[in-house]
Amino acid sequence: MERIEQNPVAGWARVVLAAFAAVLTPWLLPNLNAYWPVVGGYVVIALVLQLLIGRRIGGRQRAFWGGVVDLCIVTYLVHLTGSMTSVLVCLYLVVGILEAIVAGGRVARGLGVVAVLLYDGLLALEHFGIIAYGPEAPEWAPAAEPAIRAVMTTGVYFTVIMGTTTWIVARVADKLGEREEQLIAANRALNEQSQRDPLTGLFNRRTLYEVLERELSRVERGHPLALLMLDLDGFKQVNDTRGHLAGDELLQHIAAAVVSSVRSIDLVVRYGGDEFVVLLPDTEENAATAVADRVVDAIARVGEAADTEEPVTASVGVAVAQDSDTPRELISRADELAYVAKQAGGNRLASGRVRAA
Repeated sequence: MERIEQNPVAGWARVVLAAFAAVLTPWLLPNLNAYWPVVGGYVVIALVLQLLIGRRIGGRQRAFWGGVVDLCIVTYLVHLTGSMTSVLVCLYLVVGILEAIVAGGRVARGLGVVAVLLYDGLLALEHFGIIAYGPEAPEWAPAAEPAIRAVMTTGVYFTVIMGTTTWIVARVADKLGEREEQLIAANRALNEQSQRDPLTGLFNRRTLYEVLERELSRVERGHPLALLMLDLDGFKQVNDTRGHLAGDELLQHIAAAVVSSVRSIDLVVRYGGDEFVVLLPDTEENAATAVADRVVDAIARVGEAADTEEPVTASVGVAVAQDSDTPRELISRADELAYVAKQAGGNRLASGRVRAA
């Protein structure tokens, strides 16, 4: 994601400054009253640009050309009020700083070049008489017809100051942007870790309850939902006879087998030590039973590959959500059905269909 899409609040500074200029211009620079359509039009442009930022339209190109519009308006106002004496020259720096905050260093550096070209070009046009100098300069502003030495001195100073300031601000903005991206990535990783079981990589119980709340609200709107509770048969013996490392490895293989047996939209959760849950959105009972069949088969194959004499299997309870179910009620019902399957000998569904040994 581009950082310019993460700073819509900073973009409002353009709108605030435009409105501020529209309000203060009649008082501070009454000579510009005749040019109110320019300031008013800029307020409209600022609002449109902010709308594009809010809707994430345009990316860096929008940011750059929006900045060019800002600089053109600033250059026009500086020309009207006297390029070498107008206090509005400081707006070039304001635009550069704001664009660095909003759009990042690359855009800010490009706009710094544009600002230098516009202002130095304005000085040259005024010096050669192509356009008049300060036609609407206020009475209190000192007159300063642009002689060549003054033009060159002002141009050099502006280029150096604008270039240096833009480079520094852009550099700081880039560093802040990199730090922001690192923090976002770190927070995303922490959030991912808080949702996952560290051994199997499956989602954990916390995530199950969060998703169940959402899915049960869909059940109330007529969408079916099924939940499988998987309780492994004979897993404790693996830990006791072959050690916990072997047990952990077997759990990882079983988790992978379950994931490969369901759809990508289904949620596979490690619910406890040797218990797993599969949440099946938009699934009726018959389809859920078919999924449970595949899961039991897959676990039996993994268990037999690990130990042909005493393979680990699974007892599975299949529960279909009702409109009035809470997450705990649905899970409890599936857990009771899994217990029924285990009491019947294991390696089977709660419906009592015994799996082949």
